[in-house]
Amino acid sequence: MNIEFEDAKNGELTCKFNNLYLHSKYNPEQEALRFSQNISLSYVPEIIILIEPCLSYTVKFIRQKFPESKIYAIRFFKEFKKSDTNFDFVFYPSDYSIPFSEILYDYFGEEKLCSALILQWENAAKVFPEENKNIWKEIKLSLEKAKTVLITRQFFEKKWFINSLNYFKYVNKTFFLPQKINSSVAVIASGPSLQNALPFIKENQNKLFIIVLSSAISVCIKNKIKIDLCLSTDGGYWAGQHLKLLEQDLIPLALPPEAFCKKSLLEKLPVFVLNYPDGISNSLIKASQLKFSSAERNGTVSGTAITLAQKITDKKIFCFGLDLSSQKGFQHTLPNEIENNNQPLENRIQNRMTRLTKSEFNSDSLKIYEQWFKTQNFPENKIFRIIEKSHRKNQLGKINDIDIQEFIKLINKEDLLNNFNYEEFRQNIKIDKSKIKEQLKNEEWKKQIFPLDFVSLQRNPDSIELKQKIEKEVRELKEKADLLL
Repeated sequence: MNIEFEDAKNGELTCKFNNLYLHSKYNPEQEALRFSQNISLSYVPEIIILIEPCLSYTVKFIRQKFPESKIYAIRFFKEFKKSDTNFDFVFYPSDYSIPFSEILYDYFGEEKLCSALILQWENAAKVFPEENKNIWKEIKLSLEKAKTVLITRQFFEKKWFINSLNYFKYVNKTFFLPQKINSSVAVIASGPSLQNALPFIKENQNKLFIIVLSSAISVCIKNKIKIDLCLSTDGGYWAGQHLKLLEQDLIPLALPPEAFCKKSLLEKLPVFVLNYPDGISNSLIKASQLKFSSAERNGTVSGTAITLAQKITDKKIFCFGLDLSSQKGFQHTLPNEIENNNQPLENRIQNRMTRLTKSEFNSDSLKIYEQWFKTQNFPENKIFRIIEKSHRKNQLGKINDIDIQEFIKLINKEDLLNNFNYEEFRQNIKIDKSKIKEQLKNEEWKKQIFPLDFVSLQRNPDSIELKQKIEKEVRELKEKADLLL
């Protein structure tokens, strides 16, 4: 990049590209001051993002105007690197191997992104229109994702809150693993590729600690595969359709407070307590004084399962049914409880073929999950996906794809697993509900449960209508909480 640096008329440094000036050739600081003075806001942004500020004269004046804000830069080029120390952090999109929109979202999160002030240095935008266009495209994608997540959270956070209160009211038997398991772990999802592997899982189940995702419970029970631990993270009602089968054998259930589970199951099942490191459920679970295992929040339960498996074993992790891609016909290995519920609704107009064809093309969420796996820094040669070539429609980053014969070679080297008995690790439960009630006096829980409203209020702090809406929502939710506790 041939950027020319020279002295402006007042002696300050300026620069140009192809004879187009990126700062004033007379007084760059005065130009930057006017830029700052033209920023008009009714709120104080937590973060400010500057798009290619070049020699960064604007930063000083923006900091004077918003002393509490953190200021970031997105650079097109590295020719201005010497001024990077003026910022809290500087992004170089070309340094990343994944879409920059994902980098922005992962770094800031949805709340900060949606409340951010994003500014562009107009001179750079004019001189480098293509680079500017590409950056704004990535920013738009990250903002769209952030907004979607906020809307989703606003809808689900109330459900997660009620689920959490039910958790602490009804859970009766919990257990905790104080040490790692001395065997490899199988994580069983319900993708179509699971079908071919079932006989080989059953044959080798005495060498594996088996974690089954909720949608695969019915498959494993039918095929007489011993489930050491079932994992469910879904906060919605439909998750309960899969879990109802656990009652037959009192199968241990790994469950965060936010996940949905029928009250009768919470009372009967041994629960392996999972805790996300954020949100109000984190405060509540610590107030309950239950021992827990930290869990990673993911869009897909399989992601949570694999990160949990890494915590409980130093040995290999084998993933089954982890297709994360649309296949021909049924999208799950059968039997599947949701499929069982759908079949009675079929008729000649809305028949099975029509329903299955639609499901083949409904893969947007699978693409998101696939992208998450590709961004993970998994250890080499520890995590394996058992999937035949006919089912391989993607590659999940550092997870190794192997076929069944390769799995057999690896599992033949494994020792037998000692019988797992949760009774050895059972906790005595005595939840002090007064401590949980005390947590609800902290104002931060409101922001957690109504994130979209509070982001809107941050940008419109004088909105009486918005304040009244939040007060009404909080009052209604508190009434439900009082009934549960």
